[in-house]
Amino acid sequence: MKIALISCASQKQEHPCCAKEMYMPSRMFSMTYQYAKNNLKVDKIFILSAKYGLLNEEDIIEPYVAFLNDLPIEERRVWSNHVVEELKKRCDIDNDEFYVLAGNAYHEYVSPELAHCIFPMEHKRYNDRLIFLEKALKENVGDRNRSSQIEGHFIPEEVLEHVREKLDKCRYIGVHSVTLDSGEIHKELRLKDEKDMVCNAMKEAMGSNDKIISQNPEGPAIVIEYNVKRMDL
Repeated sequence: MKIALISCASQKQEHPCCAKEMYMPSRMFSMTYQYAKNNLKVDKIFILSAKYGLLNEEDIIEPYVAFLNDLPIEERRVWSNHVVEELKKRCDIDNDEFYVLAGNAYHEYVSPELAHCIFPMEHKRYNDRLIFLEKALKENVGDRNRSSQIEGHFIPEEVLEHVREKLDKCRYIGVHSVTLDSGEIHKELRLKDEKDMVCNAMKEAMGSNDKIISQNPEGPAIVIEYNVKRMDL
């Protein structure tokens, strides 16, 4: 059996939900999850959570703040031992093939206990991992402009990812809120007539605490204020 191990993310939903949905606001998690599903075609995905340990995709959890990187080595070993024990209950650690897509802190004491490990992004830094994932996902579908249907609209993934990346950068530097204008994003991406796509992508990226500041009823233009207060691992 092919199994993927993915670490949790700092960006989270603001309400209880299944584990795979909880971390989807994170571009890194979202792309890693897609890579595991679509490129690696694994049979099972486990999420490594700083608070909950080993999670199945459908486990219902609540938002949290927990720091695995800041724990002393001994506490990280205890956390890792717990994860290994759970893996033993749910799979065959001697024969299953594990694709490790988690950060070093999450697998440093876990992967040595697994007989067959593959590290597709080993030694890659954060930005290099994003580049690797983006390229791999695009190559997998064979079309840079493929679209996903969301509430009756087709939103190119590149536009949606661009919006989410801008929000992630704001979170990283500690900004609590940011206002985005569809016209500015349209210019940044050097699009031609796809103004509807930008507006739809901005709406799709909205969370429960975000709000539309203005919207042109006669044309595709929108301004949205996003609450991007940083949530840490």
